[in-house]
Amino acid sequence: MKVFALNIANALVVVIMLAFLLEWAFNYCYYNPKYPRSKISSIKNPEIEETIDYAFIGSSRCINYINELQINESTWLNGHNFGYRACNPFEIKLTALELLKSRNVRRILVQVDKSFDEELPDSMAMVEWIPYLKEPEISGQFASYFDVIGIMKNLPFYRYMKYESQIGFRNVLLSMFGKERTFMRYKVCSSA
Repeated sequence: MKVFALNIANALVVVIMLAFLLEWAFNYCYYNPKYPRSKISSIKNPEIEETIDYAFIGSSRCINYINELQINESTWLNGHNFGYRACNPFEIKLTALELLKSRNVRRILVQVDKSFDEELPDSMAMVEWIPYLKEPEISGQFASYFDVIGIMKNLPFYRYMKYESQIGFRNVLLSMFGKERTFMRYKVCSSA
């Protein structure tokens, strides 16, 4: 019985150490990506300090119907489209706050439609923020809507396992060893 208990204890120690190691590795890849895999990752990790004259924030309608390259050519302004799928007011607010914190933006243009009646975060759009839940201002925004944010924030590697199919191992590898990715017409990363 002692051998069995010792084997179980050793296995638990290995699993806990592995969880801390993977948590550190995934966090490192999301906070220091060579090739950002999402628009949130590109906002949180600006490659160059640039002044942005305007930024669009919204859902897939913003992504698909606003061509910032055409606007840039016509107006000689520097603007980007930071819209992403299923984005509603909660995610728009988070995106705007992070954009203002990390970049010098003169104007933020927000897509307003029937989704502005939604109060809860969208489960598809929320996934983009999961790697950054350790930040108090981001987890504080989610805490009023979800009871499990404390668990996801404090239990090592849990949030990556729970949302593995959307933000997991593939994205981590591609953010470090992948290739340059473009989001619609907005080029996230220059080839260096």
